[in-house]
Amino acid sequence: MANWTPRQGGAGEALIHWGVQNLINGGTSVYSNPPTQAQVDAGSGINQIVAELKRQGGGGSVGYTNTTTRMGVTYLNSIKTAIDALRTAQGWPAYSWTVWPISATALLSDQHLYEMRKAVTGPLIVSASASFFIQSRSFSTITQEPPYPPTGTRQVGTPVNPLLVNGFYWEFIFFGQDRQRTSSDARAYLNFAIPAGVSNATARLRLYMRRDFTNSNCDFTDYDMQVYRLDSPIPVPSTQAQIDAAWNAAKTLIVAQNIGILCPARAIRYENEFIIPSLSTGDLTLLFANSGEIAGQKPVRNDALPFVEYKHTEIYRTFNSINARLIFA
Repeated sequence: MANWTPRQGGAGEALIHWGVQNLINGGTSVYSNPPTQAQVDAGSGINQIVAELKRQGGGGSVGYTNTTTRMGVTYLNSIKTAIDALRTAQGWPAYSWTVWPISATALLSDQHLYEMRKAVTGPLIVSASASFFIQSRSFSTITQEPPYPPTGTRQVGTPVNPLLVNGFYWEFIFFGQDRQRTSSDARAYLNFAIPAGVSNATARLRLYMRRDFTNSNCDFTDYDMQVYRLDSPIPVPSTQAQIDAAWNAAKTLIVAQNIGILCPARAIRYENEFIIPSLSTGDLTLLFANSGEIAGQKPVRNDALPFVEYKHTEIYRTFNSINARLIFA
């Protein structure tokens, strides 16, 4: 957030309000391209708003004002339009303007200037601090059916794209002359560290996902991808006891949505958004699972296919330098 100048006071919304006793001026127009945070904080006036807009990657068509240029309605409305475009590009929610756009008959007031500053102020964004998945798998000889759910030892992995899977079921694995079948399920986790100053807030979780990409014989969309909040946040497990505790941790369902809606095509990465309520300062662990696995539903057996009801989704912590993130706005 910019250190706005002038301002009405020294705390809260007064930091954003221009103040009715302050003259409307342009302020310095000396900024680098793009401006730095230090330059914006040292700026003032209308140009400080434009500089913050440009610092965040917007306002390409908006120039700085100066003492020889009159700040007319068209110019001021163009700043508002550029701010709206920036918010759209950044994935922020639309800002609720109350006195914009302005007309030639309107007098510029503190409310106009406040809304421009408020709308260009970036929301608090908290990126995922860690990601991991826990997977359990059971093998059997070719003539036997592996147990489902698997009874094998659960293991933890820490890639940037943790997975959830229900039914590596009747997968034929060949080790030389030895043939095995396997069943498997997994749950994916993301950890966040919410900074000080957040209390009972709602955030939008935005992240990339991909489903069913490894085998063309398996393309099932009959399950929901579920997002849970662990009742008590946990670090990445490192011992078997911690792994088992994470698997069985108490959790609260936040949202469930059909995977075919979230990821319409196979092997394509989609950015999706979920609403996470009641967040406050501190650690947070989110769990992703599919409804079939959580419900203990045994996948359908069909020996004619190499995989049967293979349901696989990847939950990305980072994709193309874009983090899974909570957006508080």
